[in-house]
Amino acid sequence: MVEKNVAVKPQKLAEAALELMRREMVVPGLFFKQGIDDFKGALDDTVNIKVPGVLTARDYAWRNDRTTAIATDVYKERKIAISFGGNAVSAAHLTDEEREFDFGGWAGSILPAQSKAVARALEYGAVDKLRNGKYAVSLGAKPENIVKDIVEARRVLNRAGASKVGRVLLVGSDWDAILQSSKELTAASVGDGVAETAFEDAYIGKIKGFTVVTSEEIDPGEAYALTGGAFVFLNAAPAVPDSVVGASGISQDGVAMRWIKDYDSMHLMERSIVNTWYGFEQVVDPVVYWDAAKKTEVVSDAEYGIRAVKLVLDGTDSYFAEGSDKTAVAKALKLEKRAKATTYVAPAGP
Repeated sequence: MVEKNVAVKPQKLAEAALELMRREMVVPGLFFKQGIDDFKGALDDTVNIKVPGVLTARDYAWRNDRTTAIATDVYKERKIAISFGGNAVSAAHLTDEEREFDFGGWAGSILPAQSKAVARALEYGAVDKLRNGKYAVSLGAKPENIVKDIVEARRVLNRAGASKVGRVLLVGSDWDAILQSSKELTAASVGDGVAETAFEDAYIGKIKGFTVVTSEEIDPGEAYALTGGAFVFLNAAPAVPDSVVGASGISQDGVAMRWIKDYDSMHLMERSIVNTWYGFEQVVDPVVYWDAAKKTEVVSDAEYGIRAVKLVLDGTDSYFAEGSDKTAVAKALKLEKRAKATTYVAPAGP
């Protein structure tokens, strides 16, 4: 009986390559993912993502004589301009001789290596955006006081009104080493959706409401307390050309890539190209606070990076260092200095 050769379709290989790419990424997975559909037809490859506006609550005197009208405000949605700014590409070729005698095709080691290379490009891009982000508050930290430093980051996020959903503490290797010996760190629960990605190894536990994730790409002495939506990760796979038979585009869990394979008959070799479009952006917000002196709610003029706090070992504290109304905001949120430590005293027994 003669056995038939069964060809592996490009789609299947592309799916395997995408899975390998996802397993290599940590930091981009912490960002809010945005696809390509909203970008089609946009000017300069840029789309304005709408962020809900903020209105001020006002007081209208009880049983007044109604000679004064209530104050009305104009509702405005904020827009954050986000652009695709990168095209991560890995290209390789395979001669006839290499295919037959050395590697046996793309699936063995070359395509996985290409996928990992593209994943690293995305990882570097995300880390660069974190490193150069604008943080309303950055905190210094000490190894012997690191849990209290994390609690201060939590206080800052709470006072600034940042979301409590999906909070993550992304830490460098020095932070990882310190936290591993902390009794405050509890074991992380890794779900099925995480177990097949790089997060399986990156997740190290939970502490003070944060899921702790470690990354070798960020500075060893840095950490970032992030809330959901602090940063946006744009990603899309370019369309597959009709003229290329051996090509496939694939998308999964907000991550997409394209694989093109063709043959260069003039040089007797096959070519493989893996690429994906990407971009990263930080989300900034106005701060809403209560002005006790004027007895009114105030929306800050400036917008701040309040969805994330940067922590640096042996660094210094900085509260709202930027913005035209920074002093008023910091005072209103009671963030001019750290909260004083309190000691719990157990109640006396009977």
